[in-house]
Amino acid sequence: MLLEVLLAMMLFVLSAGVILGAVQASINSVRRIRLQARAANLAVTLLSEIQMGLAERKDEGPTAYEEPLQDWTWQVITEDLTEPADAPPLLRVSVIVENPGEGFSYRLVQLFPDDGPADLSDEDYDEEVPGLEREGRP
Repeated sequence: MLLEVLLAMMLFVLSAGVILGAVQASINSVRRIRLQARAANLAVTLLSEIQMGLAERKDEGPTAYEEPLQDWTWQVITEDLTEPADAPPLLRVSVIVENPGEGFSYRLVQLFPDDGPADLSDEDYDEEVPGLEREGRP
């Protein structure tokens, strides 16, 4: 009788340990995925601003984000690519987003033609489109 109780208690403790370990692993995975999603969103946003000409294609940072993202930093690293000689000049732009408190880093890289940012002014988009009403713009 005592042996059966001890065996049942041992099985219960072992199964509880396995379940707690699985729960802890899934909590860590969710935390890591949440960090990765936030970092990817921040990096894509910054790279999109560079593509649109809202941010410059030059080395910057690391710079801290403003509230409520004060735990995150961003950095832009540019590198001229001139090889091979007959290829058009390219600029490699790397956006690095980090959360030093969590020990997490995310890097996004894109190649741009090395002729400077495109000039996208409102004049390029002022054509009238037949049948399209323009709300809020003269």
